[in-house]
Amino acid sequence: MKWRRVVGWACAAAGLAVGAGAWLAFRTPSWWSPPSARPGAVSREDDRARALEQGIAAELTKVRPSGQRFAMRIRAEDANAWLALRLPQWLVHDRELPWPKGVELVQVHAGAPDRLTLAAKRDGVIWSISVRAVIENGRLRLEPRGGAIGRLWIPWLGNGGRDDGRGALGIAALVPELAAPTDAILPLPDGRRLRLLDLEFDGDEARFQFESMPR
Repeated sequence: MKWRRVVGWACAAAGLAVGAGAWLAFRTPSWWSPPSARPGAVSREDDRARALEQGIAAELTKVRPSGQRFAMRIRAEDANAWLALRLPQWLVHDRELPWPKGVELVQVHAGAPDRLTLAAKRDGVIWSISVRAVIENGRLRLEPRGGAIGRLWIPWLGNGGRDDGRGALGIAALVPELAAPTDAILPLPDGRRLRLLDLEFDGDEARFQFESMPR
């Protein structure tokens, strides 16, 4: 009968959609390329990660008069080297650092203007959230702009900028510490503080603008 054929075609289409979704979900994003996935890259990337760590420390701890502004740039490839090779060593030595359960590796991608993609490998699958950084009234928050599992786009992992709460839940599922707004103040070991004035993502790099504050 005709209705049986319609139901059969509908079931077949649904099966194909589910199969395609599962295939995309287990595919690695094209930009995902941690040092461990590239033969001979670990030693070179470790040098890159250490240079980034030392460069950031030197720049942030420079003695500046109160109110002086300065800028800093971090390339995604340098950040990814640090996330893959140096962050695990920090976590081993400092058990109090927050780290989501089950997450094996974190990488970032800043290919789209004003967007940063945060990706985490969890239980063998790569989950990602694209966010936009917003600083208002001295608070930094991350506005979700969509998300994915592997290469499968999942709308509810981000809310497209609408304030309906679903995007925050999407971030919380990956990295709970990033779900809530935080003070845009960076304390330094010697008691000084830096205020984050602006954070932009452009051309696969992050640009920060800070202002030194009184003790």
